[in-house]
Amino acid sequence: FSRKFLRQIFAMNEGAYEAAAAAISKTYVQQGKDARRTHEKHIQALLQQHKLPDEGWSDLRIQLLLQELSLMDSNNFPENVGVGEREARIASSMVAQRHYRLGHGIGRSGDITAVQPKAAGSSLIARLTNSMILDLLRHSVALGLRRYNQRHDAVLGVISDFASAHLPVNYHLIADLPEYPTYIFPPHIASTDLRPDLVIWNDVKQEVWLIELTICFETNFDEAQFRKGTKYLELVEAIRQTQFRAHMVPIQVGSRGFLDLRGLKRLRHLLPCQRKDWSDSLASIVRAVVMGSHKVWTMRNWRTT
Repeated sequence: FSRKFLRQIFAMNEGAYEAAAAAISKTYVQQGKDARRTHEKHIQALLQQHKLPDEGWSDLRIQLLLQELSLMDSNNFPENVGVGEREARIASSMVAQRHYRLGHGIGRSGDITAVQPKAAGSSLIARLTNSMILDLLRHSVALGLRRYNQRHDAVLGVISDFASAHLPVNYHLIADLPEYPTYIFPPHIASTDLRPDLVIWNDVKQEVWLIELTICFETNFDEAQFRKGTKYLELVEAIRQTQFRAHMVPIQVGSRGFLDLRGLKRLRHLLPCQRKDWSDSLASIVRAVVMGSHKVWTMRNWRTT
C-alpha cells in the first residue's frame, strides 16, 4: 500500500490536530497525537506486511482499525443511499454497531474473492484475513517442522536445477527457494505480491512462464490444476497488459510418485535437452517426492512439547 493510501485511512490529520490545539493546550494535543501515531504504526505494519503481529493487539487498536476500514465502504459514505444488491440496509442500530457497520457484500460476479469497488474496507479485511491465516499456517507445528515444505522444496529444487541447466539463451529464472533469498516477481513485468514457485522469462521475446508445483494425491490432479490456474488468472491478465506473453503452467506430482505429465511436457518444450537428461530428471522428481512422503509418514505422530 502507498503511503498516501495509508494516510487516507486514518481520520485525524494535521489540520484536525491544529484545530484541537486552538481549544486546549498544544501539549495535551501532542500527547494524544503521539498515542494515536503508536496505533497507526502498528496498523501500517499490518497493512504492509500482511502478517500476524509479534504481539497481540489491544481491543482499542482492533476497534480503531475496524472503524477506519468501515468508513471506506460505500454504505457508510455521508449522504449516500445504498440501493445496490450488495449494499446493506441495517434496520437495528445495535446490530450495526456490533458489526462496525460492515454491511456491504464483497466479491464480484463469479468471484467472491475479487475486490468490490464499493466495499474497499470490507475487501481489505477479507484480504488481510486470508493473509494472516496463511501466516498462521506457516507457523503451525506441521509447517514449522517443514515436513511438507521440505518435500515440496525438494521436488521444486529438482525442477529448478534442471531448468537452470537447460535454459535457452536470454532466458532468466528465479524460484521460491532458499537459494533465492531476494526472490521477487520481476517488477518490470508486473507488480504483484504473488510468488509463483518458478518464474522463467525472456525480455527479448517478451514472454514469461509461471510454473506452480502442487504435491497431492493423484486423484486430485485436475482439481489442483484448476485451483492454481484460477489463483494466477488476475496476474496473467495483468502481465498481458504489458505486452508480455504469459504462460501459466501448473505441475502436479503425486505424493506416491505418480506424475501428471501435462505441465511437465509444457516445460519440456521450453527447455532444449537430450531425452536421457529429461528421463533422468523425471526419475529424480519421483525419488524426491517418495523420500519426502516417507519422511512425512514416519513423523506423523511426532509432537512438540
